[in-house]
Amino acid sequence: MKTKTKFALALLLIVLATSAIGQDACPCVPVSHVWTVTSCETWNCAASAVVLANGDPYTFSLPTASTQRPWIVMKRIVAGTATDSGSDSYQVEAFDNMSAASARFGAITTDYHPMMMSTPDGMTLVASLRSAEPKQRAVKR
Repeated sequence: MKTKTKFALALLLIVLATSAIGQDACPCVPVSHVWTVTSCETWNCAASAVVLANGDPYTFSLPTASTQRPWIVMKRIVAGTATDSGSDSYQVEAFDNMSAASARFGAITTDYHPMMMSTPDGMTLVASLRSAEPKQRAVKR
């Protein structure tokens, strides 16, 4: 009788252990990310944004060819935590591969000051002005 009890208890433990292994600890939802861009008028603005990121490898600043907004800050955020208000002078588009990004970069005229860069997460970004910057005359009258 003792062997039957030990066998039943061992069988019960095996059933409980395998059912616990089959269940996930959490019903995790994959998190997606989006890239944002913020333009700055001074280096101090761009440097402050990078300092406030506290070493985040997905936040960096870049110089631009724009005379009005000579610096931009690129930042990767969790999708859904912020929206693009459209008020910033720059916009960013993210691509999974270089060929799609190159095609988009080539389609943007130089008046929009396009920039293409790769990021630590493997994405290729194309940043450009939302509206063309007015051309300045070489000779003022």
